[in-house]
Amino acid sequence: MLLHDGLVVPGVLAEELAAALDLVEAYGAASSNLPGRRRGLSRGVWAVREVARQAAVQFREQQQAHAANAAANAPVVTVLVPAKAAAESVSEITTEQAATIAGVTEARIRQLATAGVIEGRKTSRNVWLLDPGSVRAYAHRRGGHHGDHTHRGGHRGPAGAGAA
Repeated sequence: MLLHDGLVVPGVLAEELAAALDLVEAYGAASSNLPGRRRGLSRGVWAVREVARQAAVQFREQQQAHAANAAANAPVVTVLVPAKAAAESVSEITTEQAATIAGVTEARIRQLATAGVIEGRKTSRNVWLLDPGSVRAYAHRRGGHHGDHTHRGGHRGPAGAGAA
């Protein structure tokens, strides 16, 4: 805030006021060789310009101090990004997801995990969490494709069923 002889100017405008008065002085100096023109600023305008310069410097310093203080006291923000849709970005998947990828039932996935064919771990709630890379490798060895629930080789019924 600039205060000079009852004149109040907000700090944000002090720099602009000082620059405007510099232009007035420059214009006065350029036109000083005209008859009846005084050279430079009057004492009152010069004093206002000097106070405006000081206020502008003080205002800038206050703004920098506020910015530094705000940065120092700013809360730490952790940005959480949505999980990637690609299976490669997932560290563990459920038996339902694994069954879809491998093209088999959830029961078969649990059997394969228990046998160690598919890597995974069993949680305390008796839920399997499986390695997606291991499931994809099993699906590849099996010849299955993502979402492929068709059975190859025809129906296998009891021995002798369908024999002609």
